Amino acid sequence: MRERLVEVLPHYLAMFMLIWLVLGVVRRNAGPLDFWIEMLLLAGVCLAYMLLVQVLGIAPSHWQGGLGDRSGDEE
Repeated sequence: MRERLVEVLPHYLAMFMLIWLVLGVVRRNAGPLDFWIEMLLLAGVCLAYMLLVQVLGIAPSHWQGGLGDRSGDEE
């Protein structure tokens, strides 16, 4: 459990900072946004980050494999 937390914590911190940066830039250039627009931006940034770290090969081990890859579900 502790090893898993140590592995993912830097990624979650980087994702948080990236979301904060993107929302700040968008708010500065476009002004205040609707809540749901910000939620879509948040989801897009999170998804893009997770895909990017997988492509670069630096994703945490339990992020590997992408969506739908459930080892143990198949018989």
